[in-house]
Amino acid sequence: MTISLVMNVKNGEKLLEQALQSAMNLVDEIIIVDNESKDRTYEIASKYTKNIFFSRSRNHFANIRNFTVNKASSDWILILDSDEELSKELILVIPKLVNDISIEGYWFSRRNYLNDSRYLKHGLFYPDYQLRLFRNIKRYKFIGKVHAQLNIPEEKTKKINLDILHYQYPSKIGSLSNYKYLNKYIKNEALELRKLHYSPIKLLSKGFTRFFDMFVMGLTRGKGILDGWDGIRAHFMFASSVFLSYFFAMFDEETIRKLLKTYE
Repeated sequence: MTISLVMNVKNGEKLLEQALQSAMNLVDEIIIVDNESKDRTYEIASKYTKNIFFSRSRNHFANIRNFTVNKASSDWILILDSDEELSKELILVIPKLVNDISIEGYWFSRRNYLNDSRYLKHGLFYPDYQLRLFRNIKRYKFIGKVHAQLNIPEEKTKKINLDILHYQYPSKIGSLSNYKYLNKYIKNEALELRKLHYSPIKLLSKGFTRFFDMFVMGLTRGKGILDGWDGIRAHFMFASSVFLSYFFAMFDEETIRKLLKTYE
């Protein structure tokens, strides 16, 4: 079975080479779509593949993913982001996984690092399963503008408790000073929520409910509290960003865009 590595990259020079090196001996082709990078992304990517394409798609994550996936020609597709890499254990197992004729896709656990050595081990942030390896079948597409998900039936997939390593610099959940980097996610989610035409009361009600579920339940039922201050801070930042999406959805589109300037 052949495997295509597909990646969407924007200004990924810091970690792109690390990501590519982790998978290069595992895959048969590498497909990279560069979304208007202004750094050395193209220079680095060109050392590993000639299959580099360019896209100006913005904010509609499903469209961006589908554009990239459609370039793949192998039997299976492996997705990595430029700030991720495959663990050594996962590299050894993937060649065996693609030979199982009963499975259409695999979920891998993901470690979310706060810095080079510290990562979150509980709550919403681990195992944080991601569907990243799947058969290259045309009917399988990403859907959802903000939280793009593959439309593979869950019963045809399997979870593997081996890790993708996720390094975000700056970490959006690692420091309160980095909260501004969540603005683009808040903005995109708020714009999508506006399309549902909820009343302000319903938006606030749903926002508070989501905040409680993600913050309180993530720390207690999900045991995020075991990560100490790192876990408390990360859950609060993530949960509050979701609440703010509902809050800002009460405003008109122009106001949302003005208040939430993006940090690329």
